[in-house]
Amino acid sequence: MNVVVPDPVPLHMPPGDADALREVVSDVAGAGFHLTVLSRELAGPAAAAPGWLGDDARAAVTQVGQVAALAGEVLSAVLAAMNRLSAHADRLHEARRQVAALRREQDDDFAAAWTRLSRIDNLRLAVSTQAPEWVGVIENLQAGEDSRVRRHAALLEAVADDAAATARVLEESCAVVGGRGARGDDARAVAYLAARLPSWGDGELAARGRALADALIGTSMRPAERQALSERALPMSSEAAFATALLTELGVEGVAALLGTLSYDDVGPRTALADVLAAALGSAAISGHTQDPVRLVLTGTYVHPGDDGPSDDIARGMAAVLAAATPGRPGGLRLDTVATWGRQLLRRERAQGVFAGAGAVPTDGAPRTLDPAALVIDVLAAGGDQRGRCVARRQRELGRPPRPTLGR
Repeated sequence: MNVVVPDPVPLHMPPGDADALREVVSDVAGAGFHLTVLSRELAGPAAAAPGWLGDDARAAVTQVGQVAALAGEVLSAVLAAMNRLSAHADRLHEARRQVAALRREQDDDFAAAWTRLSRIDNLRLAVSTQAPEWVGVIENLQAGEDSRVRRHAALLEAVADDAAATARVLEESCAVVGGRGARGDDARAVAYLAARLPSWGDGELAARGRALADALIGTSMRPAERQALSERALPMSSEAAFATALLTELGVEGVAALLGTLSYDDVGPRTALADVLAAALGSAAISGHTQDPVRLVLTGTYVHPGDDGPSDDIARGMAAVLAAATPGRPGGLRLDTVATWGRQLLRRERAQGVFAGAGAVPTDGAPRTLDPAALVIDVLAAGGDQRGRCVARRQRELGRPPRPTLGR
């Protein structure tokens, strides 16, 4: 185009693919069909647990009832999601059809304008003198463009509003299995279903806990990869079956290795791995056996008074876990564990004459994580544990060494 006629206003298509959405609707409809069949089966003779006797029969009936109730809830959510997605696919398809029509209308208007302008004998003179025959063509064209801009904006706004409404319905649908409509919903769903279906859930959580331990200590990975893996596991880390399996598989050596890793991870002052460890250490089940692997992890010695290297790294890792251990939060660190760590840290400080962790490579951690022993006192005091005062008193008796310059 040139100065004779303005350029056409861009008429963008609304974002989204209606055909892809319809494929999703088809998949969701398939899930709805299977849930419908399952609900009917569970409401039939299977609900009475035929062939089962006594306590087993009662337990089976209870579990069938739980599954039936869950299936009904999920079916309602799936149908709501399917209907909303289908409606949005229709809205999107119609909006794209109307935008295409606006583009054709625009092409026709510009073609008609050029046809009219081509009939003017001296177009340059008409433009320079603002001749009525040129002005009239441009004004009509501009009026059509203004109308199209308004109609186009209304279409895009309607699609955006409908997309937002669809997102809300999908988020509400996810809630039926503990989801939030966000990344990590698969782990949240597993944790939720484990609580609703314990006969299935404990085994599934334990398997995932062992798998996480194997990945963390058996695979070389970058800090960002470790962060992503831990973030996915975080919703399950407060579940006893998951935490017990994780700590059992890690053992004292594995936990020590991960604590050391936390001292130099560069993903920020609050890492998902620290959150996972804090939750698992507070949630794992302890048996009555003296050699119970979870008990050994909770009472293990990680920081040694005379050690020249790894203990400082581990002490800094302890600080990251302590910073993640909000007292009173479900899955928060046990105060017994915190007190045990505190004794180890203070013994090292007394032997070394510097803060525990002072020799570790500094990270971008928050300043409060630089002093693990102080964090121990904070956590114990916030948890209302008398041992916090005992540790603080012992600290004063020993005399806290001055904070050194960090780094090796």
